[in-house]
Amino acid sequence: MKLSDFEKVVPSSIVERGKEYYKNFHVVELEEIDDRFYRAEVEGSDYYEVRVQIDEANEIQFTSCDCPFDMEAICKHQVAVFLELRKYLSDTNANTKLKSSQAHLSDQLNALSKEQLVSLLVDYAQEMKEVKSRLEVYFMQLSENEDMNQYVKLIRTYAKRYAERDGFVSYRNVSRAVEGAEIVLEKAWEADDKGESVRAAQISFCVLHEMAKLMPSSDDSDGIIGGLIDQCLQLIATVVESEESLSPNVRVALLHTLLQAAQSEELTDWKLPLLEIAAGAAQDIEARRQWEDCVLRLELKQQASGQGTDSWIPRKGTLDLFPGGRN
Repeated sequence: MKLSDFEKVVPSSIVERGKEYYKNFHVVELEEIDDRFYRAEVEGSDYYEVRVQIDEANEIQFTSCDCPFDMEAICKHQVAVFLELRKYLSDTNANTKLKSSQAHLSDQLNALSKEQLVSLLVDYAQEMKEVKSRLEVYFMQLSENEDMNQYVKLIRTYAKRYAERDGFVSYRNVSRAVEGAEIVLEKAWEADDKGESVRAAQISFCVLHEMAKLMPSSDDSDGIIGGLIDQCLQLIATVVESEESLSPNVRVALLHTLLQAAQSEELTDWKLPLLEIAAGAAQDIEARRQWEDCVLRLELKQQASGQGTDSWIPRKGTLDLFPGGRN
């Protein structure tokens, strides 16, 4: 199928709907991500991503769209992109423009003066909340008095931007909605690399709670949000296991935070891993008593709701979670 006459192959009804999308500027982005391989974003009832690969003769070698339409091989979003791409390629300089915008962006930025770069960043920060929040996080100093509000703000800015009007994050937008969380979690790993294990745990708890709140209002079929939660738990477990770097007071504080998290309604699906991590922080008899009291409260609560407890914590095996068993 050639780009120049794809209309001969695609059903006329779909071509007409695609033309309407094209004429009404529904193709909001078009870029060349590899040689003759293009990615476009089309605005419809949602934002859909279309990909097109062509050869030197402008024969369409591959095309896809992540919209749910499956009645035909080609949808109206792809038709709109075909028309947009054909328009660009009809201009002898268009293909060069698409490439240069990607390949030479760093060169163009390097050519700007310091004052011009500062002005550019300030303008973008004023226009786009996520840019402002990301810059604030980038320049934030990891200190004991650091306010977590900036991290929460960045995470929620991305989540809100890619949510529907009713607050739900669709399947195709989940990866974008969690970009703020990914940036913040990277800060946690950086803190851990620097030996600032307490800060790493604090930031991880921040991301953990925000992702747990986002999960019920998202289609996480690919497990992206769940994967981030697992990373948070992994990092917190790593901090708890680093016995040499933790003072007794810090270990007690971590234990209390973990036990509170295990009893939180929003983290109910992760109470078992939280309790397992907390067991590693319970290094003395008093700490272990607090851990067992927490488990008992959770068991009683679950029994009161008419649910069994065997599915999440076997009472007879609780002591096996403690290093060295009970003293």
